[in-house]
Amino acid sequence: MKKIFVTLLAVSLLTLCACSKDTVKVSEPDTVLISGKDNFTKQELFETMRGQDYSSILIGHLSEQLAVKEGVALEEMQASADEEIEFYKSVYGDYFAQLVQSYGGEENFKANIVRGIAGDKLTRLYVEKDFDSYVTEYVPVYAQMAYFENLNTANAVLEAVKNGADFAEEAANNGYSLSADPQVYTDKDESMNLTVKQFLNSVEGSGLSEVIPAVATTTDSTTGESKETARYYIVNVLDTDPNNFKEEFITTVSASLDNTEVMSYYFDKYDVTFYDQTSYDLLSATYTGLN
Repeated sequence: MKKIFVTLLAVSLLTLCACSKDTVKVSEPDTVLISGKDNFTKQELFETMRGQDYSSILIGHLSEQLAVKEGVALEEMQASADEEIEFYKSVYGDYFAQLVQSYGGEENFKANIVRGIAGDKLTRLYVEKDFDSYVTEYVPVYAQMAYFENLNTANAVLEAVKNGADFAEEAANNGYSLSADPQVYTDKDESMNLTVKQFLNSVEGSGLSEVIPAVATTTDSTTGESKETARYYIVNVLDTDPNNFKEEFITTVSASLDNTEVMSYYFDKYDVTFYDQTSYDLLSATYTGLN
């Protein structure tokens, strides 16, 4: 594999970032620190480092390069970033300008979003390469779920769904405050009730469960005391073949993975080499695969 070479003037730039942006001028601002499809200069690093963690910025820029090497089009990531920016503008309105000010303007704000998208892409590709192994480990099921503390309510919801009512709407109409929309449930979910988990591990196909009586341990927010509470679950299993909900499953697994594991894999795969000792020391304390 072709190496990725990284040269960073870490000490001087970290010092600069502690200074006022109005008084500091970066010497030799056009010096290329990271070379790739798009060069990354000393001035660009200075602009993006203000108020941000040095190592996370470096990881972000490496992620962008690595994602491109993995076949993700830079234009695709930029287009996704544009969509996110439009969303932020619609949410923040007149405050959007203040939001992007800490990033040095909208251009740097977009660059930050692109780096985040690149990291997500790398994680998804990392999961996809071992998809079958993750299926064995996670035992995923695509389903809807809701619980009630009253048996009569649970029975009424179950009957309504059997007669064609929408599962999520019926659950919400009967006091279920969490989302009952379809999602991936896995054996790795430590928050799932054990009785329900055992049910999901035993199902072989889609279908609506009967009411599943279970016991949940809850903690009183005022006294801190724990107590056992009866719950009555209803599960609507939509699919047990992970190939049919592959994207949703990859999203679920990706959210559970440690970024260190993912990035270390790509650093090793592409033989990422540093020529700045300070930067190498900073990242090698957390990641493996670096030279």
